[in-house]
Amino acid sequence: MRRLKIVLVVFVSLAVLMVLMRGPLYRSLFSYKDCGERDSFSITSKFLLAYIDSVADMDNVESVGQIAELSNKITSAQLSFQATRSEINPNKLFPNKSTHCVGYSAFYAAVCNYLLSKNGFGAAWHCQAHCGEIHFLGYNVHHLFDSAFFANHDFNIVRGGSDAEIYFTDPTLYDYLGISRVSPHNY
Repeated sequence: MRRLKIVLVVFVSLAVLMVLMRGPLYRSLFSYKDCGERDSFSITSKFLLAYIDSVADMDNVESVGQIAELSNKITSAQLSFQATRSEINPNKLFPNKSTHCVGYSAFYAAVCNYLLSKNGFGAAWHCQAHCGEIHFLGYNVHHLFDSAFFANHDFNIVRGGSDAEIYFTDPTLYDYLGISRVSPHNY
């Protein structure tokens, strides 16, 4: 009975540690290889702009990192994932629409660029949606699937003019696991 208790405590401790360390653990195991940029969208929907402004006014945004995080929160709150082909224009995805990773990434980029501009970072910083491949310990996992749906995966790169500080983020992953940053593959 004592041995079972020890095994249970160790198992629960490891599970809790994995949940708490899911971001660093994910970044150490998975990386994203950039395969090219996607088209950008500007936000033209007055309803979406009003929503972003109302959320941004509640958060005290003072840095690009905070904007990247807030963009994840807004995207996650407004979108839900679907595996089939869907709308990707952020202006048509608001409010509360379903889309795939391309739509998530386009929505995130539009929100992030709006917030960068609104908070005085727009001249030096830009967010771009990218398509790419996910690698597990250096191995391209997309080769494991036959479906065209798994041919690539979209993520975002937020970078400043000097490239000194770059944020790689996957808004779909954030929606599912709460992981706000991802690792670049040989960047």
